[in-house]
Amino acid sequence: MKRHLIGILLFTSIVAGWVFFFPPNPLTSDQKLIDHFERNRQSFEKLAGLASADAELTSLDRQTVVLNGRYLKRAEVTGDFWPVRLNQYQALMDELDVWQLDRPSTGGGAIYFKTRSVAVSDLNNLESIVISKDYVYLPWQPSPLSDSLDDKNFETSVNCYKKIDGTWYLYFDSGISKPE
Repeated sequence: MKRHLIGILLFTSIVAGWVFFFPPNPLTSDQKLIDHFERNRQSFEKLAGLASADAELTSLDRQTVVLNGRYLKRAEVTGDFWPVRLNQYQALMDELDVWQLDRPSTGGGAIYFKTRSVAVSDLNNLESIVISKDYVYLPWQPSPLSDSLDDKNFETSVNCYKKIDGTWYLYFDSGISKPE
């Protein structure tokens, strides 16, 4: 019995030490995201096409829409065109498991597709480090490029890209979240 207890304690210590010194990457692997992209490429292309055609749209999620710089709740968007168009966006976003679409006004045609591959690590009571991996459509080659984003974690402070194919990339984002 004593041997079993010692074995269990030793095994637990080794596992705890491994996790402490080599913490697992909390983000979805590059390959899993790329496989998802390849299975759903047509839908990603369609969503990028919609966003490229709608120059006044800069951001969209389930609750809010940013049109021409105005933040609106989805229910506030009226007219003949936008409610139908928002439903098209939402159907594609749901299919692709994308929770937010962003088109930075200074992005030169960049479209970011925010995934649920997000992790948060508290720094203190007021700030947290937030990291994520997302898809991005870029009509130009970004910098810096990396062969892998799988080695990026909370200690990584450089945002970087990994090429998927053509104008499609994965994007590693790291930042500090502060209360407003």
